[in-house]
Amino acid sequence: MDDPEPLTGPQSIPDFLDAYRTPIFPDSDRLAESTPAGPCAAFSMCDSWTDTPVVDGAALIGDAAGWSNPLTAQGLSIGLRDARMLAEALLNDTTWNPETLSSYARERAERMRRLRFSTALTDLVSGFGMVDRTARRSRILAALAERPELGSALAAVHSGPWSIPEDAFASDILMTLALA
Repeated sequence: MDDPEPLTGPQSIPDFLDAYRTPIFPDSDRLAESTPAGPCAAFSMCDSWTDTPVVDGAALIGDAAGWSNPLTAQGLSIGLRDARMLAEALLNDTTWNPETLSSYARERAERMRRLRFSTALTDLVSGFGMVDRTARRSRILAALAERPELGSALAAVHSGPWSIPEDAFASDILMTLALA
């Protein structure tokens, strides 16, 4: 969000490829010298959401209702789950209003909360944008080795937010790891 020079315009492809020249990627020079298959696009690495995806006369799904940080690549899954959950709510009651569609809104709010938590945890572990990235990542990985339960929510990125016990998303976990 605070990137003063996002990748835009005709120079975006060479700039994108040059960004691969970093020690965090194995064989980074080969990646930087690759041939792009299409245009280049950049996305802000943030979350956005509404607390009210349903109002009289309208229901929002997918990115229109809010998105999770692209770091965890959940966009399509969120949109498809939203469509299914809203369709089920609409089929369960012929009166469509915020009250009768509240099951969709509640499920989505908790699902997105869990995904935001998992993304924050992923961001802590990866250390993107951190000045002391290598040292911080080492400390966090050591803390996770000592107490693996602190990283349980990381699995939600791959297996879904409902596959992980609720206590894995406790707010004190992020604070514990952030202080590691």
